Amino acid sequence: MHYYGVDTVMGNQGHTTDGIRYIKQWFDSGILGEVREVHCWTDRPIPYWFIKPEQIPPARERVPDKLNWNLWQGPVAKRSFSSDYVTQRWRGWWDYGVGALGDIGCHCLDAPFWALQLGMPSAVDVALDEPGSHHYTPFGAHVIYHFPERGELPPVKLHWWEGRPRPDLLPGMDRSPGSRRD
Repeated sequence: MHYYGVDTVMGNQGHTTDGIRYIKQWFDSGILGEVREVHCWTDRPIPYWFIKPEQIPPARERVPDKLNWNLWQGPVAKRSFSSDYVTQRWRGWWDYGVGALGDIGCHCLDAPFWALQLGMPSAVDVALDEPGSHHYTPFGAHVIYHFPERGELPPVKLHWWEGRPRPDLLPGMDRSPGSRRD
């Protein structure tokens, strides 16, 4: 996008892999049948990328020598440096990030959006594990996007699960610690 004279780009490396192309081919060829519901989930928000702050605002720390803290903050209200904001932990603070959905959702949801030609939802339902905060993103959510018919394609419910809430397991799936599907 070119706006205000600034070129920007957002990359989804998963879009270049065989897996996503197979999903698209399977859907286009009819192998998947009529898709009306999709479930995507992630274990995020989890440490190292996300931490629940012990105090708000976090305790002030000395700015590392190689960090231009004012530049790093960008256009948000100026605040004192804390390692609770950097290097990876910015994702959970509303002033710097958008939580697990904005962090990993663009990757996980790429396949269903592309293959199913989803476009814009007609409604969105949200259930949070805990009340929202003005400072920090939730630590668990179930978001349901409702997509209308698209030509001859049926309506679709797309479920996004993050943190502790997860969909019920299908027969044969294992969620024991250490399993690939945990």
